[in-house]
Formats: sequence, C-alpha cells, structure tokens
Amino acid sequence: MCFIRHDGPAGILHAVHGLDAVRTWTGVEGVTATPPGGPVGTTTALGAEIAKVRLAAPDDTRLAALIARVRAAVHVEVVEREASAA
Repeated sequence: MCFIRHDGPAGILHAVHGLDAVRTWTGVEGVTATPPGGPVGTTTALGAEIAKVRLAAPDDTRLAALIARVRAAVHVEVVEREASAA
C-alpha cells in the first residue's frame, strides 16, 4: 500500500494529479482518493491521507521501486480556503 499525504497547510482539495495514469500501471491493484472540492488538513495520522494506492510486486525491491514511482507521479493540489472562495 502506498499512502499519498498532504504535508502542507489545510485548505480545499483542488486535485490529485497523476492518479489516472497510476491506475493503469502493472502492479497497481486499486486506487481510492478523497474527492476534490472538500476541506483537507495536513496529514498527521493514518486514515487522514488523501489517497491510497494498493500495490502488488513479486519482491520487496520491486515493491519499493513501485512505491517510489507512485509517489513521484502523484501530486496533491490544495488551495487556501480564502483563495477557493474568490
């Protein structure tokens, strides 16, 4: 499992870029994500992540490489609450 976090300040989730492409990769068994438009906070605990990518690989080395690839491909875009209201 690869968890996609939001380490920045709280705001409104605008988009999670890259998930559509990640869904098509070999080794990706499923993707769940918070829908855009809602408030999100800084990820501080398990269960507060923005997205989860379920992965499968034949060994730990390939799994670690797949996790790194997913994290490099996915970008969380959060806008400040004031900016989203404008």
